[in-house]
Amino acid sequence: MNQRIWSSLTFTLLTTAIGTTPSHAEPIEAVNQSFEAVTSVAGVQQMPATATPISVQYSALSDVDKRADKPKVGQRTPIPLKQTRSQMRGIASWYGPGLHGRRSASGERFNQHAMTAAHRSLPFGTHVRVTNLNNGRSVVVRINDRGPFTRGRVIDLSAAAAGALRMKQAGTAPVQVEIVRAK
Repeated sequence: MNQRIWSSLTFTLLTTAIGTTPSHAEPIEAVNQSFEAVTSVAGVQQMPATATPISVQYSALSDVDKRADKPKVGQRTPIPLKQTRSQMRGIASWYGPGLHGRRSASGERFNQHAMTAAHRSLPFGTHVRVTNLNNGRSVVVRINDRGPFTRGRVIDLSAAAAGALRMKQAGTAPVQVEIVRAK
């Protein structure tokens, strides 16, 4: 029996068993309805061998579908700057040689020689100033990728940006990140 027919039959059995078509304005519950009530539905001669007692409780959604505001898979959803902090501190890391020339999360090809960075939530195209708190050096980078994916890190810099901050050899450094220009 295909899924559509089974769903329709289940609803018909439920509404017949409770004696009325359910109102969507209030919850209903139907548990262990009698064999006679179920088989009284037109066209049903016997209970299916795999039949089990049903328990259904539902209520209608409000007039507005609550899922309408959720983004679809693959949909680009810019994050308004009012939802992000304009300044943050944490650990920066860098990446480059193994990913050079591959597509970044923004769709552009990653260039380890460009002043770019990966951030978890800032909109692509946002420019941020990253300051190495160990030596005071700073650089402005453009967000074009997502990351870092290591807990405790706030930004992943391209090899060029890490070199300008003099942090390539160490691999990581404490930094301050501040938004310079939002996309």
